[in-house]
Amino acid sequence: MRVGGMVQNGDIKKDENDVFLELVHTALMLWKRAEASQWDCEKVRWLKGVYVYLLKEARRRSVSLNGRQLLERILYPRI
Repeated sequence: MRVGGMVQNGDIKKDENDVFLELVHTALMLWKRAEASQWDCEKVRWLKGVYVYLLKEARRRSVSLNGRQLLERILYPRI
């Protein structure tokens, strides 16, 4: 919550989680795009590894999408 222009700790944590989830989504989209374009197998494997690592980190941090975020990603994929 913001109070008088000050950012409280909960807002910072929420913003960090949103940025982290955006990174996970970007990694997924890059991996899928590389797979579809038949890039070098090594690059595809590397991108998949990055995505899997970020997923594991999200699970470790107990970070997940809320319903609105999930729907936005399904309806309006970015990249």
